[in-house]
Amino acid sequence: MLLLAACSADLTSNGNDTDDGTVAGDEVPGEPTAAFVTAMQEEGVTVEAGDHISQPYFKGSGTEIRVNGETVQVFEYQTPDAAEEDADMISLDGTTIGDSQIAWVDEPHFYRSGRLLVLYVGTTAPVLDALEDELGAQIAGGATDDEDFGSDSGTGDGVDQ
Repeated sequence: MLLLAACSADLTSNGNDTDDGTVAGDEVPGEPTAAFVTAMQEEGVTVEAGDHISQPYFKGSGTEIRVNGETVQVFEYQTPDAAEEDADMISLDGTTIGDSQIAWVDEPHFYRSGRLLVLYVGTTAPVLDALEDELGAQIAGGATDDEDFGSDSGTGDGVDQ
């Protein structure tokens, strides 16, 4: 079983100086992911941190999180262009990444914003809504309830290969 999750959000700060002498918005590892998690929690979404992960398809640094109990993978990149480069490898329906065909156990949903690429495999409406609220419309993958695709229950636990 291979788990993938991709989410992206431009959640870096606005370039103001910080207390430690760095400039907010510098390419600080973990900053966009932490800001994304915080933004979701501030909206009342239950988010739990998970382990660091890697996927052969994506060059970004991966972290698995749980959103309302569902597995979501967040990949963070050094620059928005680097995140876009990996996002460009994903087919519109999310079944192919680069040269690899993927047999998902449920509907894949990919999001990209700023330095983040996020993947949720599942169809649980509150999770899809929370991701879209924070990241914008998905860039690839299955349909959402708003698009009249899939059902409202999902496993959120990855792919079979």
